Amino acid sequence: MKEIILSADSDGVLFLVPDVVAENLAEYCLKFCDWVYTNPKFETKDGVCYNHYDFIDCLNEILFPNEISKEIKNVGPIFKEPRAQYQGIPYYNF
Repeated sequence: MKEIILSADSDGVLFLVPDVVAENLAEYCLKFCDWVYTNPKFETKDGVCYNHYDFIDCLNEILFPNEISKEIKNVGPIFKEPRAQYQGIPYYNF
């Protein structure tokens, strides 16, 4: 399991996820975003609505039920680049 940081135009959250997800974070996030548009669960009258917690739910419930991803902590505002202490940790903003 490896650390990643996710956000949805909000505070960054540090998560522990399966190695393959951390090593290919953008790929997994983009596939998730594509999947969301085909899933009625995320439909609203204005389009679709989802965030980084929905991505973690997808990892845990569908893709990696035997390697449960976990929230470690909120790391505060991170919009363009993670703060110095988090450099090198894969980051994605939904």
